[in-house]
Amino acid sequence: MISILLPIRSSVNGSKNLLGFLESFIVNSSDFKNFELIFKLDKDDQDLNKILVIFEEYKKKGLQIKNIITSKADGYRSLKYFLMDLVLECNENSTLYWCLSDDNRLTQKNWDEQVLNCAEEYHSDMFVIHTHRVDSLEELDIHQAIQEFESFQESNPGISKIPMAQYEEYLKSI
Repeated sequence: MISILLPIRSSVNGSKNLLGFLESFIVNSSDFKNFELIFKLDKDDQDLNKILVIFEEYKKKGLQIKNIITSKADGYRSLKYFLMDLVLECNENSTLYWCLSDDNRLTQKNWDEQVLNCAEEYHSDMFVIHTHRVDSLEELDIHQAIQEFESFQESNPGISKIPMAQYEEYLKSI
C-alpha cells in the first residue's frame, strides 16, 4: 500500500486544487485499495468545513481518505512535525510513503500498480519519485520516475548522506 501524505490549506483557488487533485486519482488509479490519502488540515482554515464535505464525497466514490486537524503552528517551519503526525496515521500495511501537495495531478494511467511493481524491483526501501512534465505519457517509463534513495544521493551531492543502517534502526524504533 502507498500512503500519500498531504499537508494542505485552502488557497486563493479555494477548493479547486483539491478537487483537481482528487479527480486525478479517480481517473488514473487502477485500484483504490493500493493507496490511502492522509490530509493534515489547519483548524483555522476558512474552508475547513467545505474541505471535509469534499472528503466525504470522494470517500463515497471509493477513495481511502483520512484527515487530521491541528493548529497551523509555525506554518511551513512546522512541516516536519506535520509529516510525522501524518505518518502516525498511516495504514500498518503501507510500504511506500509519498508526500505531495494538492496542486499535483496524476496523469499516468494505473500509476499505483506501476509504482508498486517498480518498487518491488529495488533492494532499497527508500525511493525518490520524480514528478515532471513529459511530451508523451505513452513513452514514459515508470523507471524514469522512481529512483532509489542511495543513487539519488550520489547524483545530488548537495544532499547529506544518511547512513542507511542508522536510518533503518530509527525506523524500527518508531
